[in-house]
Amino acid sequence: MVRAASLTLVIGALLLLTWVLAPAAPHPPQSADADIAPLTSRATAPSDPQHDVDRLRERLVVPPAFRAPTRDPFQFQRAERATKARGAGPATDEAARVVAVTPPPRLIAILSNVIDGALVRRAALGTGPAVRVVAAGDTIDGFQVRAIAADGVELVDAATGAVVRLTLR
Repeated sequence: MVRAASLTLVIGALLLLTWVLAPAAPHPPQSADADIAPLTSRATAPSDPQHDVDRLRERLVVPPAFRAPTRDPFQFQRAERATKARGAGPATDEAARVVAVTPPPRLIAILSNVIDGALVRRAALGTGPAVRVVAAGDTIDGFQVRAIAADGVELVDAATGAVVRLTLR
């Protein structure tokens, strides 16, 4: 055991000594002609500045054509849905009519509180990045809140009269 430890110590010391004494990077000797050769091969006659100016002016005569954008970065997937809807079937008067349907708000929470011995419920509804707390009878994004129960909310679309039921998940 002592012999292996001493052998390891000697080998380690030799490696360290060769690393310290070795030059940083070996450099082969170079002649003076080798330093001059790359400079003379790259040296070219300077071009005529007026010729360069004329060449650049010719490029400005016809500007590159502007391509129409293929997508709208501010309306995500809107054009894709429109092309799918257009290619769905034959064009008739009823099919050509566009009905703007607003999605109902999402139900986030149902809040309840006892005020003067009566249970009062409110609902937290999310519309995009905003959250609004509404009570029965309030209107939010074109939907009127009809009723708030312990497990869900009934909304009535003001435009169509359709009833939408939102439940907690």
